[in-house]
Amino acid sequence: VNRVDEPHRLEVEYPGDVPQTLGISLVESNAAGRVAPLGLDSGIEVGEPLPGSEPGWQRQRIVFWPRTRTPLVVLVNRSDTSPAVFGRLAVQAGPARLSPPPNVPPPGRNDSRLAAALLDRPVFPENFGAGQAFDSDADGVWDDWLTFYQGGVRLVEYLKYAGYNSAVIAVACEG
Repeated sequence: VNRVDEPHRLEVEYPGDVPQTLGISLVESNAAGRVAPLGLDSGIEVGEPLPGSEPGWQRQRIVFWPRTRTPLVVLVNRSDTSPAVFGRLAVQAGPARLSPPPNVPPPGRNDSRLAAALLDRPVFPENFGAGQAFDSDADGVWDDWLTFYQGGVRLVEYLKYAGYNSAVIAVACEG
């Protein structure tokens, strides 16, 4: 990765006619140089092909903001009985800011349907690669107000890019 803290897109090719369950994770170290327990996770679930469907390659696209120049991609076969099959992996640098697709109605239009993203855990700073404060005295990292601000800005930018017009976000969970 040449530019950290800017949007990038990971593309994973996979055959659309091979039943499988493939987990995809992006792993990076935090400001203290340690691999953080939370990262960006995605996956692919391909069922049996429908009769008459054409075989071909599909792409899973994951937008992320790298914090380091060397993020790792971990692919995991989530099935005990069948192999995971994938093709080319590619990382593409995006623009400095994401822009919404042209078919998304402008903000404030009352005739659009509700398209809400559900974030059932309040971990959007981690999901969107927000920076953390490094405390050399404690040899650790902390989420500060800048972490949540950067995560919130990236969340809103991604929601618009992906065509959502709202979000349902948990502010407390798991006790």
